[in-house]
Amino acid sequence: MFSNERYIRRMKPKPLSVGSVLASGALALVVMLVFFVLQDYGPESAVRRFHEAIVRHDNETLKRVTKGSLETEVAQFELTAVEQVLKAGARYQLVRTDHRAGWVGAEVVYRSPNGQTGTIYWVVVKDGPTWKVDPEATRDQMSMPRAGSRQVVGFNTAR
Repeated sequence: MFSNERYIRRMKPKPLSVGSVLASGALALVVMLVFFVLQDYGPESAVRRFHEAIVRHDNETLKRVTKGSLETEVAQFELTAVEQVLKAGARYQLVRTDHRAGWVGAEVVYRSPNGQTGTIYWVVVKDGPTWKVDPEATRDQMSMPRAGSRQVVGFNTAR
């Protein structure tokens, strides 16, 4: 019978050195700082903060993560539609992003408690160093059919 016991050396555990403990702690701290700094960066984060601001009625945050005025007819329509859906108990989920030249498409599915779903393909643009949801460009994308899309522009929030 073949045995590889002779090839395996018994290793004696080494005591932990102060240097290795400090190096591990420093690496863990660096990783946590990187994740903390980058948690609010990127188009996905802009979509998340946009929805959180709608739910909390936080207009200051909404202004920071939305391109253009919140007072336009298009912005008001989109904000009201999402607010009504979320108020009715729907959950949202970012299911896909499409990185394009100069913008990112973020497909968000809204799922109501009774299982109905609706999808909005949000357009997120980089405005300086910040990613922002663009209601006008989102409206323009809604009018353009996309292959394989489950896109639904309207929501039925009546109970």
